[in-house]
Amino acid sequence: MKIRNTIALSTLVLAAVLSGSAAANLSTGSIGTDVQSAIGTGSVSVRVNDGVATLFGITETKVDSNAAERAAANFEGIDSVINLVTVTN
Repeated sequence: MKIRNTIALSTLVLAAVLSGSAAANLSTGSIGTDVQSAIGTGSVSVRVNDGVATLFGITETKVDSNAAERAAANFEGIDSVINLVTVTN
């Protein structure tokens, strides 16, 4: 299960980066929603304020937490990421 979740999250990160959707997000004003979509709808949430994405929630591994952080950081318009995700294992 952990490997499947990690692969799924990594796939979402890669898809977001390759799709180029990050640049379009700035014009629609939905960057927070789009960053949330990139990191998944699991137990990690994101708030975006003035270019700072703050991650909250729980992941099973540090790898998942780091993947969520990278997904958020890869969006145009995100200047920094504050990772407050709790790792359970």
